[in-house]
Amino acid sequence: MYWSDSRLDKIESAYLDGTGRTVQLKEYSVHYSALLFHAGNIYFTDSASKYAYLIYIFYLQIKR
Repeated sequence: MYWSDSRLDKIESAYLDGTGRTVQLKEYSVHYSALLFHAGNIYFTDSASKYAYLIYIFYLQIKR
């Protein structure tokens, strides 16, 4: 499971039983709002800049 925390400016993941909690991405200048996981990628929007982003999970590269 993946989720974003706009107050703490990070995207996290964990197994459904709550174990394995991991910070996937933490950027202080990004205000995560919408979050979607699809086909091994994370898509999210930044409510401050109004941009949509794509994160390749296996490489943790960000594209805008």
